[in-house]
Amino acid sequence: MSMNQRLRLPLSGAQAGIWFAQQLDPANPIYNTGEYVEIHGPVDPARFEQALRHVLVQAESLHAQFGEDENGPWQIIDPSPDFPFYFIDVSTAANPESEALFWMKKDLSKPVDLKCDPLFTEALFKLSDQRFFWYQRIHHIAIDGFGFSLIAQKVAETYTALMNDRMIAADEAFASFREVIEEEKVYHASEQYERDRQFWLERFRDQPEAVSLSDRAARASHTFIRKTVHLSVAQTERLKQSTQYWKAGWHELFLAATALYLHRLTSATDVILGLPMMNRLGSVALNVPAMVMNLVPFRLHLHADMKMSQLLSAVRQEIKEIKQHHKYRHEQLRRDLKLLGENQRLFGVQVNIMPFDYGLHFDGYQGITHNLSAGPVDDLAINVYDRTDGNGLRIDFDANPEIYQADDLAIHQSRFLQILEMLTVLQEDVTIGSVELLLEQERRQVIEIWNETARHHSEASFLQLFEKQAQQHPEAMAVICENQMLRYQELNEQANRLAHLLVEKGAGPEQYVALALPRSADMVIAMLAVLKAGAAYLPIDPEYPKERLAFMLDDAEPLCIITNSATQPKLSAISPLSMIVLDHPETEEAIKRYPSTNVENGRSALHPAYVIYTSGSTGKPKGVVVPFQNLNNFLFAMQDKFMLNERDRWLAVTTIAFDIAALEIFLPLMSGARLIV
Repeated sequence: MSMNQRLRLPLSGAQAGIWFAQQLDPANPIYNTGEYVEIHGPVDPARFEQALRHVLVQAESLHAQFGEDENGPWQIIDPSPDFPFYFIDVSTAANPESEALFWMKKDLSKPVDLKCDPLFTEALFKLSDQRFFWYQRIHHIAIDGFGFSLIAQKVAETYTALMNDRMIAADEAFASFREVIEEEKVYHASEQYERDRQFWLERFRDQPEAVSLSDRAARASHTFIRKTVHLSVAQTERLKQSTQYWKAGWHELFLAATALYLHRLTSATDVILGLPMMNRLGSVALNVPAMVMNLVPFRLHLHADMKMSQLLSAVRQEIKEIKQHHKYRHEQLRRDLKLLGENQRLFGVQVNIMPFDYGLHFDGYQGITHNLSAGPVDDLAINVYDRTDGNGLRIDFDANPEIYQADDLAIHQSRFLQILEMLTVLQEDVTIGSVELLLEQERRQVIEIWNETARHHSEASFLQLFEKQAQQHPEAMAVICENQMLRYQELNEQANRLAHLLVEKGAGPEQYVALALPRSADMVIAMLAVLKAGAAYLPIDPEYPKERLAFMLDDAEPLCIITNSATQPKLSAISPLSMIVLDHPETEEAIKRYPSTNVENGRSALHPAYVIYTSGSTGKPKGVVVPFQNLNNFLFAMQDKFMLNERDRWLAVTTIAFDIAALEIFLPLMSGARLIV
């Protein structure tokens, strides 16, 4: 029969999603799934190849050839397939295992053209006379995890039969992939299909946001990063024993632990996990190696006061409900909900629990399976394997390297394992909000290391350091604002004269003086003067609406207002407070009569330095009082970071009504730098 005469089959729902994704990014190898079986014992390469060919010829989905026309994609199953088999002897290499793994990973990194390339690679590596690796790479469009297990078991059984000269029974062949396609067709025409569709549409009508452990949007990746850990036999046994206490299966414990971790780390109360389910439609599909797995959204509602027993009960209930409707395709649900872009997802983190154990033996010698790639990872996938290899549970954390780094992955895995361990000792009435999340080293960092903030600095305050600069470098330029220029001595003397005037008016500790000045050298003088007088300044932006100005002045009750002639009329209309108008001729003459010496004030470190008002976006603005000690510590901490000196120039660009202005004004002046307003 020629190619054109062969029967064209539609793609299954699982295949269709992968087909379109691969066509959108043809050079992406992420859909290559792979594993190798480590065989402890001798292997006859010829008999092994014979067994492998016998089994794989039956696996029809591996021999699909794809195409597309105006009606969409289709596939044809090659009835007489042939494929290369690689036998590679690496036993003489310096490191046979590394040599074999390098070959495998290189093969996994090659993209597959679904229209013309083979869908799989088969290789047998000889590491020594008593150790062999059997490697399989199969495109995800052709197989899922359960399909891998069917092939591995069948090859092991067939090889064992051949080595013992036993006949291979014809009735042990795989069922036809065509029957899977037919079963899916029947399902789509059934009433159950529509019931499933309505179930999922109702459940996700509100289109909740996908919760992720990353703060970056997921993007398609050509690879993934992996962090693997094996629980010890003792840990695995404790976890499985705890299932009796919790009246839950160990897979339910993993789902609960993942949901708990996401909730605690993100504060999300609506957590949706991706749950791969075999989705084998009937008894026929249980004996067909193919891609029929479905990704099911697993939704839980959590809150901090929820008890662990309640969480596990919710997990069991969710599993019970979705099992009745799990055949409805994830890709179709996304289309139903119009989630079209890669950033519009139903879920972030996946939990992939492998409920099947290979239990492989090749003519009496054990085979241990090692997964290399389980397919694409959009966000984070937790893959759990329960194998009879004596190593306890294997847990792979696979992550998208576009949004996670290796260090992130290691921390997430360590915290998750800690939660699993806690599940073996927690009591059912423990609330999930009380479960410890931080690792011991993280707790020490938060409580001890980050709080080791004590630093030694000068006994003098930042104000005294400014005065010292004025004494030691009187001619150094201190402030430049357009055409205004003041040297350190001039700035200090003018601030001192204004400070003496303020003291005479009653300014001192626990008193506030409002500053309503445009950006200028006078603004800097006034800020210094108020602090020198021992009082605290209330910064007011003259451009504020009259209502806000009136509220702040009425609320803070300052002693007086320092302003200029352009702003005075606006303030006089809303406040009866006395004003010092700096650019008024009489004020200028009066200030000159005060001494230029530094002021002795009775301020303590705990007295206010300034009061800053919030924006009021959530109600009335609130005045926040900043003590002199806090401002002083902040400035010295910033000087430790910036190490300003007389060679530096510092721009002040922020309104004084914003908190950071104190840093911009005072830091350069205490350091001998030049302030550019």
